[in-house]
Amino acid sequence: MLEYIQWDPELGQPQAEPVDAGPLGGSVECLLASLSEDGNVICGWADEGTAAVALFEDSTLADAGELFVRMRGDLER
Repeated sequence: MLEYIQWDPELGQPQAEPVDAGPLGGSVECLLASLSEDGNVICGWADEGTAAVALFEDSTLADAGELFVRMRGDLER
């Protein structure tokens, strides 16, 4: 996903932060791939049966993480 958004590796490797996974459990993490406090946020989750990654443009870590967790139920159907 970092290649997709054309992240410059010379800027370093963005660090993922854990997000409360909500009622579906598993592990959810998001990282900010932007030099400001908002911009491209990449979130991913993994559990025993599923894995997914999503890009949230023009977002913050908090907003993207919250939305991603809310989306999971619909995405896993």
